[in-house]
Amino acid sequence: MVSRTHHACKKLDDTLHLRIPDLSEADAIRADEPFALWKVGDLPLLFHWLDYAVNEGYIRILIYCSDRPLVVSKAMDRATLWPIEWDIIQDTGEADHPGCEIANTLPGCVPPADLSDGWRLMDHWFKLERKWLEKRASEDNELSLSTNSVGRWCQIHPSAVIHEPVWIGDHVRVGPESEIGPYVSIGDGCVLNGQNRVANSKVGEHTFMGRHTELDQCYLEGGHLLNRKYRGAVDQVEPFIAGDLKVKRLRPDWRERSAALCLWLKVVRTHGLRVIQRTPMLEIESHHGMKLRQLDSDDLLISRAPLIFQAALGRVFLYGLLPRSAADLEALSPRDRRAIAQASVGAISLADVRGIHSVDDPRESSMAVEQTLSQPGQIKEECGRFLAKLTVKMRKSRG
Repeated sequence: MVSRTHHACKKLDDTLHLRIPDLSEADAIRADEPFALWKVGDLPLLFHWLDYAVNEGYIRILIYCSDRPLVVSKAMDRATLWPIEWDIIQDTGEADHPGCEIANTLPGCVPPADLSDGWRLMDHWFKLERKWLEKRASEDNELSLSTNSVGRWCQIHPSAVIHEPVWIGDHVRVGPESEIGPYVSIGDGCVLNGQNRVANSKVGEHTFMGRHTELDQCYLEGGHLLNRKYRGAVDQVEPFIAGDLKVKRLRPDWRERSAALCLWLKVVRTHGLRVIQRTPMLEIESHHGMKLRQLDSDDLLISRAPLIFQAALGRVFLYGLLPRSAADLEALSPRDRRAIAQASVGAISLADVRGIHSVDDPRESSMAVEQTLSQPGQIKEECGRFLAKLTVKMRKSRG
């Protein structure tokens, strides 16, 4: 069971019971996170329920989660704006929860009967977006476009035309002669280069759209395109048409390299270079095309010594996913494969922290996906504490 409780000093009545059903088979078409965390307007769907709970006077929300509770828990850790206590309980989906609200729709909306198909889920998502846009427009119709629908620090060319209702996030640039709306959401940090036509569509955060690009009934996130009208998906469109603007750190910084060098020296000093050199070597070719080595040892730090040394050289990260071959990657589900393929290889992973030290373990892929969805600082903190315990244990065993 995953359980987190906040503000325990408050009274325990007035609880909103909320259930997150398992839609993992359907949501693989679009993202690597539960449907409850897909954004509707400016917030993940689950956070709209937090708004509802606070507005209705609830002091506690109890979430029965059947779909990746650890990922949902990490998202709730970031929900610091809502003054409400919460629990997450891992739910197998077999038990009935009378009186529970269902978190696969907006508050006040009836959840659809069948969301077993990915495209039906996509249609439902767009219907929720439409309802949210219409509700926002009806509540704030006295406000101007810039106040109501456009975020901060946006650049919209004077020749661009906006048809409401729309939602445009922060730091968005809309080029000349573009036509946006109606029923359009554009995430933070997007760039529409000019002469774009976007209607009845969603554009994910930090997405680039080239000139003369049109979207209708589509979802575009980076280079990943989903077309609701024709039920078609393109994993990676041509970069001059659309692309990902997210800044990706390709190499570890000097702090991480220094930490890796210190760790490698501790391993050498404790066990001796001869022990490391005499340990049988295992060669791994990762799905990135990198040829890496590990040592065949039951001691985790000895087995990862070559990877730790590569991290000190800046060729891999100290904290990253365990290296796996292209065949290992292809054996995963499409959802897991898409998440892991873009992530960086490292010497120590979140899976190691949880006691899983091999990609052959069927639980490792879920840990790898969780790591891709986690904040880098959080991964660094967890892995750092884990390494500190290992080094203390190593010194005691050799002392």
